[in-house]
Amino acid sequence: SHRKFLPLNHPYRKDKSSFRKNIVVTMQPTPLRSVSFLLEEEKHILGLPYWSTNLIRHNLDVMHIEKNFFENVFNTVLEVDGKTKANLKSREDLKEFC
Repeated sequence: SHRKFLPLNHPYRKDKSSFRKNIVVTMQPTPLRSVSFLLEEEKHILGLPYWSTNLIRHNLDVMHIEKNFFENVFNTVLEVDGKTKANLKSREDLKEFC
């Protein structure tokens, strides 16, 4: 129930008629501190086995990923010479995976 995020003295916490016929008595969860959360994530990332050999340590740019995906699909559908990804090599790769 999302009512547990309300303050303890909020009237919605004891409102049985408007909700699922129960009263929320659980305490609010402690809010995450952004700095501590980021430090925990950093520990996980730095602990990855390939991190020491990773040459590009920046975030992936969603805009360029979307652009590349669109260009690949567009060029494949329109069969643009030299730009399409549907060729003999890709068919052999599919045969290998399947």
